[in-house]
Amino acid sequence: LQQARVLPFFSRHATFGLGGDLPSAHGSSFNQDIFPRVPFGPFWPTSAVPLASFLEAHYSDFLNDLNHISEHARFAEMHAQNRHAGSHYQEFGPRHDDWQTVYVFRGGQWNDEHCRAVPRTCELLRSRPELANCPQDNIGAGFLRLRPGGRIKPHFGSAPRLAIH
Repeated sequence: LQQARVLPFFSRHATFGLGGDLPSAHGSSFNQDIFPRVPFGPFWPTSAVPLASFLEAHYSDFLNDLNHISEHARFAEMHAQNRHAGSHYQEFGPRHDDWQTVYVFRGGQWNDEHCRAVPRTCELLRSRPELANCPQDNIGAGFLRLRPGGRIKPHFGSAPRLAIH
């Protein structure tokens, strides 16, 4: 950590608390490199993130698809089939399946089976350049839910990353 504090990359971010004031490795966030005009912090105004505005505008479409897979008990089945719903999600909750995921897009690949179950969601998301043109390999989009009675441990994602909940 001491070595990281003196690297040019971190020192140029001193105004964000990443330079000499970096308290721990967990205090780092490099979203400023990707979204330089968005204020630093855990919450950003919707107007600063075009994808957030798009998601809000189509909320009812996403909700309809989510209700469809929830009402037909498909969510848990789709979560179990999700090849990315494995052990790396176990750190979020004390029980292995507290945090359930149904990804329609993950690692640059569309999940055609999941898209057949939530067609409007996939149609809308396929239109977004944030997904189609993203150079990151850890990109994903889908439905995530916390099981009744479940808990999530404090966590942070890999940077640069924008998580919209």
